[in-house]
Amino acid sequence: MSLGWGHSITLCPRKCILMFLEILELLLNDACPVASQKWDALATWACHHGLGPFLFHHFKNQTKACILPRTVETRLQQAYYSAQAAALVQEQTWIELLNAFKTAGILVLVLKGVALAYTVYPDPVLRPMGDMDLLIHPDHVSQAAIILKQLGFEPKPEPLKRINPFNTRWTGESSFVRKLQGAVVSVDLHWQLLTIEWLRHVVKVDLGPLWEHAIPFSLGQAVARTLACEDMLLHTCLHLSLHGFTHFRGYVDILQLLKRGNLDWQLFVQRARTNGLRLTCYFPLWWIAQYCTSIVPKEVLVALRPDPLRMALGKWLIRQGVQREPDAGHTWNHVVQMLIVNRCVDYGRLLVWLLFPGRTWLQERYNLQTLWQQWLYSLLHPLVVMWEGASSLGTLFKQLIHHCH
Repeated sequence: MSLGWGHSITLCPRKCILMFLEILELLLNDACPVASQKWDALATWACHHGLGPFLFHHFKNQTKACILPRTVETRLQQAYYSAQAAALVQEQTWIELLNAFKTAGILVLVLKGVALAYTVYPDPVLRPMGDMDLLIHPDHVSQAAIILKQLGFEPKPEPLKRINPFNTRWTGESSFVRKLQGAVVSVDLHWQLLTIEWLRHVVKVDLGPLWEHAIPFSLGQAVARTLACEDMLLHTCLHLSLHGFTHFRGYVDILQLLKRGNLDWQLFVQRARTNGLRLTCYFPLWWIAQYCTSIVPKEVLVALRPDPLRMALGKWLIRQGVQREPDAGHTWNHVVQMLIVNRCVDYGRLLVWLLFPGRTWLQERYNLQTLWQQWLYSLLHPLVVMWEGASSLGTLFKQLIHHCH
């Protein structure tokens, strides 16, 4: 595991989870590391996962009794100032973009990293922002893309292994990038909160209330809008689940929301149930609650609790997920995504759609030109799905064997 600054460290999965639990314990209890020899490993691990600036701020401002070793303090301070420089460049881009959309009359909601950085973190620099995620109405997609191109953004090439790269309308998002002062600035336009198409057939997120309950916040010199605290927690749990429980920053995001957000827990549970996100929210909150029982009300976990079988499976998956590198692979992510399907009966509906997605989908997925090709692929596609499913299970089985060893 190469971490820059001339340092490197190799951690087995067990040590990775211990590092994560150590930092989680520090953030929950405002404590110092138990053993001073852990400082270097903690700092290196935190910087690798983008938590260096946050850890630096935490020790300098919240846990002042901790005296950092000079080398560790220097490393965390470098991470903080590097993040600060990047944030200054990014903030100007975000302001320029938001003002352009406002002038054009396009309503946007700022999501994920940028929104969290400016609302629940004490300093936006503490939350790495790789890109800016914006939720817009579907009718404004073409106009928003034109504005981005006018500002120097270009469509981002699709990764070869991305789900459904054949047409952005199937995913509900489109990505744009711009090179600025030697750095690449990325913007993701969303017109669906859930960008995995097959999952949208069984998890229905109603976007209307999200827009209705949106709240304003200050982003530098611009005023933007983002999700209400309850919806932001829903979305953060959803994003963490879609990425296989592997994004360490996601747990810190949830922790910041729980510590700083003025949450209406009854409304949160209602939204989770209404949108089919009960299981999506249960497991990340359950994980956090293992290390601070008072931060998540017990009645909330009871209200979100899944059936015994999926509870046991989900707890095992999240324990395994936090031991993996972020985005450990599509196969692992798909297993977790299948877990969060709200109702067991929906698995049957999902299987039917996966095997028989419809003529239009097949035509665009395989670039079919003639009727006989459409007929042929209506027969071949179920075989492709079954083959890929078997291959994914085989890959997962091999990963689990390797992981256990």
